[in-house]
Amino acid sequence: MNDRVVILSVAQEPAFGAERVLAHLVRGLPRTSAARTILLRPDGSGLARWTEQAPITAQQWTARSDKTSRNLPAAFRAARALRHQQIGIVHAWGVRAFEPALLLARLLHARVAGTLHDHPRAIFFGPARRWLFRVSAPRLQPMVCVSEALAAACRDVGPAAQLAVIRNGLPPQDAPGVPRDPAAGDRLRVGFFGMYARWKGFELVREWIGKAGPNIEWHLYGDPAPELRAACGELQAQQLPNVVFHGWVDNAGAMDGIDVLVHTSIAFDPYPTVLLEAARAGIPALASDLGGAREIVADGVTGLLFSPSDPDGGYRHLMTLAADLNRRERMGEAARRRFAAEFRIEPMVDAYRALWHATGG
Repeated sequence: MNDRVVILSVAQEPAFGAERVLAHLVRGLPRTSAARTILLRPDGSGLARWTEQAPITAQQWTARSDKTSRNLPAAFRAARALRHQQIGIVHAWGVRAFEPALLLARLLHARVAGTLHDHPRAIFFGPARRWLFRVSAPRLQPMVCVSEALAAACRDVGPAAQLAVIRNGLPPQDAPGVPRDPAAGDRLRVGFFGMYARWKGFELVREWIGKAGPNIEWHLYGDPAPELRAACGELQAQQLPNVVFHGWVDNAGAMDGIDVLVHTSIAFDPYPTVLLEAARAGIPALASDLGGAREIVADGVTGLLFSPSDPDGGYRHLMTLAADLNRRERMGEAARRRFAAEFRIEPMVDAYRALWHATGG
């Protein structure tokens, strides 16, 4: 019986939210499902590090993240290695894995599904990637969207595809974060985790830094994208005591060092993992409302939403949170409760297991 599942990720660069969620997914599989799961991923990737102890079989994917000319030959190599494994379904984790997963599934006489984490017309997709998406998406059975907002966007732009929505989830923290003692200082610690891509809104954050004054302490995480390095250098040259550049941080523990999360994406962001991490840590979020943020942040209850077309409105929200400790605490506790009720990993794991069972895995 062909009942084994192959999950394919081609992400080689320091992995971000999607790969971290996949690591949680495979680590959360029950023993019987884990025994039937094979993870194909590049050695040395963030995903490889995060799944070292996962109870699944892991094998190397010998190709590059977005190089179809190398990913398709890698599918032939993978098929030779897996030909005796009774593979029932190949699941592509991310749009860049769609076409090699389709080829691999064909070579193994298996079904194919995939998870989409990005808008089909994302600003970082070139013409070739958009064309490959249009060709490959209708052949996935189904194509999983990580939010209702993303599913709606796919229906709006096409192509026709069998769609399912499975929202990402996270496991509970190993230990709860340590609440900040308000008496320890009068600075509000604001965290921003989007330095790695311009569309995450660093330039808006930089504007707010200039307006907010010294009583807000800014913690900026991630290695700056090439197009942001000059602006970051200018900000660092000012040697502001309330601005801290942390660089790349490979764990969610950084949430323990902030009081408010700002998420300022200026483009559609399907289902930001960082908002789930903030809710899990009991931290209120100030978030751009483009994409799936509305499915995570309950406006006025667990955080505040703003439109990036109205940055002044976002800044006013930030000042409101800065001035009201009691409101921040209420929002943080509401976010923690909502995470426990809606965003844990178990419903996600169950949904993927049901999908694989229904489609032959």
